[in-house]
Amino acid sequence: MCARHLPAPDDDLFQEAPHLFARPSPAQAPPVQQASPVQASPADPAPLRAAARHTADAALARLRSTAAALSATLLDLDGAAEQVLGDGTGLRGRTAERAVLARTGMNWLWERHRALSALLTRAEEVRGTAPRPGARQAARLDRLLNSPWPGLGAPPPPGLGAAAPLGAPADVDEVARAIGAELAAVTRARAEHHHLLGEAARAVSEAVATCARLGVPDLPELAAAQADLRVAFAGVTANPLEITPADLRPAQTSAAQLAELVAALRDTFDALEERLAAAEDLLGRVVATAAAGEHAARAVVERLTGDRSGLVRLDDGWFDDPRHGLRPWLDRLRAAGAAGEWRLVAHGLRAWTRVAEATLAAADETVATNQAPLRRRSELRGLLDALRAKAGQRGQIESAELGDLYDRAATALSTVPVDLDAAEALVTAFSAALGTLPAPPPEGAAPAGGPARRASPSDVPSLANDVRPRTLT
Repeated sequence: MCARHLPAPDDDLFQEAPHLFARPSPAQAPPVQQASPVQASPADPAPLRAAARHTADAALARLRSTAAALSATLLDLDGAAEQVLGDGTGLRGRTAERAVLARTGMNWLWERHRALSALLTRAEEVRGTAPRPGARQAARLDRLLNSPWPGLGAPPPPGLGAAAPLGAPADVDEVARAIGAELAAVTRARAEHHHLLGEAARAVSEAVATCARLGVPDLPELAAAQADLRVAFAGVTANPLEITPADLRPAQTSAAQLAELVAALRDTFDALEERLAAAEDLLGRVVATAAAGEHAARAVVERLTGDRSGLVRLDDGWFDDPRHGLRPWLDRLRAAGAAGEWRLVAHGLRAWTRVAEATLAAADETVATNQAPLRRRSELRGLLDALRAKAGQRGQIESAELGDLYDRAATALSTVPVDLDAAEALVTAFSAALGTLPAPPPEGAAPAGGPARRASPSDVPSLANDVRPRTLT
């Protein structure tokens, strides 16, 4: 909210009568004549030059205009302050401090306006109602406007306006702008917080409508979310300048939880059988996954380790425990639905679904854990076969050292119980030996340091084809 900009008085008149705009000194010293034009404020009386009769009416008209404009500015600020700050009793913290400062500035502006109005009233009395003022009236008006007037020289309140002394017009404008800035800061902070709370407020409002349709307006979670939302909005109203997003999080959280609950109530009310069927499907997935984990555990015991060390399974009774098992629990919910207790089913299905999904996640982990030993043995077998193929490509397959390492690794991977750590060490040794043994020489090449290869007849040149002179021995 900004103060209305008002037209400034004529510069030439302001230069001729600056005494109306200067603050009186303790000794009420006469004002100092301005040497250069000064921008006047719309909040103070227009300078009058009453020595000349023809300027009296123009000066009074200007005085009326500035008084009316200041009044309009104050009405605007008053309306904004009432909307933003209220009576100030509900404000807290830094917001309350800034509100007091703004109200102090408003009071200062109203005092200035009252002084200006009183001066205008007195000037109009001196001017009289004659069509043109006489010389005596002009002189009296000149004396009136050249004398200090109570209320027009008071300095602005601390914290508003400039710190250094200013001429009265600049003081008034600056105070009005400062008040507008204070109101705008509070308005902006509130708008930001209201935006953060908007989604929570919509969720609570929709929950109210849905609960009314379902016939459950007394839902405890609804009352709790409404209370949290009222606390959040009250904090934003009382002290928006110091409220943080963390202060609004409880209201947002309770609204989100309420929306989830009401959605479950709505879905159960509108599609009870579909929700129960979805629960049956989820239970079937849990059963199948748990069975896969048990099958993997048996395979490890029978084909690999011979015991269940390191293997896992779901807790006993997860499926058929009379009180906590998923199967009896779901059966009770189905019976409640058949009896028309859909609210009980809605609340129970939410809890049942959370437990079932957690059980499914645990079953997935059992499958992964129990399959890991078999998967590790398969990987070691694949690596060993790949290394043996590499040895064959390099011609080292007949190496006694490699053959012995290969046989030991293959035996370790196929003899139950399998010690996977020992088998992995043997595969690693086979790989290391394959990298250190020298490759055999190409076929027909002489070994390093061995006898020379016997020459074949094709290596002897034909004398018939050799026409070069030869030395016979």
